Amino acid sequence: MDDSYQFNGFILYFIMFLVQFQLFFSGVLTTFTFTLMMEISFMAPKNIQASHFSLIATCEVFGKLLFQPLISFYTDTFGYTYAFILFVILYSICPINFKFKPKSILKMN
Repeated sequence: MDDSYQFNGFILYFIMFLVQFQLFFSGVLTTFTFTLMMEISFMAPKNIQASHFSLIATCEVFGKLLFQPLISFYTDTFGYTYAFILFVILYSICPINFKFKPKSILKMN
């Protein structure tokens, strides 16, 4: 068997660390997103806050569902390495959006 196809222990653990890193920060990003959506829902009138949150949560999940086929095509075309690099870039850009949240949320706290 050719040795070029075998992973040594360090590379395997490094890849496992990168996957765990990605999973952790995707969870952090999801938590930030739902927190922001909840804060924005508090700006709606009291009698429609639950419906408002449900609607924007549905739109968020719908956006993920639309994104999946596109990123699957990207991964199949360019490979896992470039897909992982794209995900890291997207994850690092997303928290910048929280800087631009509505000012009225800051006044409520």
